Amino acid sequence: MSVRLSAPAPPTLLASASLRSTARIACGLTGPSDTAITRPRKYPSSSGRVLDGDTFVAEIRVWFSQAVVERVRIAGIDAPEIKQPHGTLARSALERKVGHRRVAVESRGYDKHGRLLGKLWLDERDVCREMVAEGHAWASGRIAPDPDLVDAESLARRERRGLWAEASPEEPSQWRAAHPRVP
Repeated sequence: MSVRLSAPAPPTLLASASLRSTARIACGLTGPSDTAITRPRKYPSSSGRVLDGDTFVAEIRVWFSQAVVERVRIAGIDAPEIKQPHGTLARSALERKVGHRRVAVESRGYDKHGRLLGKLWLDERDVCREMVAEGHAWASGRIAPDPDLVDAESLARRERRGLWAEASPEEPSQWRAAHPRVP
């Protein structure tokens, strides 16, 4: 019995497929329904509109001249929601850092909402760490939060930076539970 191995899809077939789907496959990124975890990889991007303190829209370059537009959720941090105290300040801080600049997104797959999860870099600066260190976001991670982000949050708390200037800031997860979205 002979086994026939399938050849890679010809370029014309790839060109006819949805660019976004093809780009996800080519980049090794997984969709929200997939369980595989991919190796982190940095992709050059141009940031666009900042939605809140931990989410923005980016044009991510996947091939030489082709790019996809993705909503990017910054991995490792949780910033206040827009309607939450300090929410607009967190969004403004992220806008000042990355608004319409060339950034790098280190992919970590996709979340349950279909957003690209990634660590965010501006030149060699870790934007995630900066947001936490300045008191614009919490270090997050259910199982094992990044120790560097935890240290940055501890310092921001001690020095009462940003949202830590408030007596008892409410974590975004608790605020979302108390204020569910209406469909």
